[in-house]
Amino acid sequence: MTFQRRFLDGIFGRRDFGLAQRAAEPLSLARRALALCLVAALGLGAGALDAAAHSRLVKSDPAARAVLSAAPKEVRLWFNEAIEPAFAKIWIIPAEGPQIPLANHRDDADPRLLVATLPDNLPKGPVAIGYRVLSVDGHVVESTLTFTVQTTTQNPT
Repeated sequence: MTFQRRFLDGIFGRRDFGLAQRAAEPLSLARRALALCLVAALGLGAGALDAAAHSRLVKSDPAARAVLSAAPKEVRLWFNEAIEPAFAKIWIIPAEGPQIPLANHRDDADPRLLVATLPDNLPKGPVAIGYRVLSVDGHVVESTLTFTVQTTTQNPT
């Protein structure tokens, strides 16, 4: 006799109200399948909610890590959901000195697209762009992307 059984017998005077018998019965296959489906659905649902909770950059032009022969006039950022343009900020992160804020606006045709005008004197070499956006669900996301403007090398003649 197990300790638990002796404990129940001591409390209930050998009247366990069928608990021992029910505990010994195996779960039916249908109950096991239902329990497994419930656990899987809860796990997938929690992951989907977490993934859907934040805006994320899905595409940019110029593309992240692109190497360009000429400096672009603007940077275009596409997100997985609509963003609030009044609370969006885009800036250049220079190698030295303070951040350089960029004027930006949302494209009227696509509420997921944010466009920023780049300065005409964009330096050659790596360019880091920082952004901070507020998605329509209220989550703030801040990140960076980089691209490179090739330096022109002149061959001596």
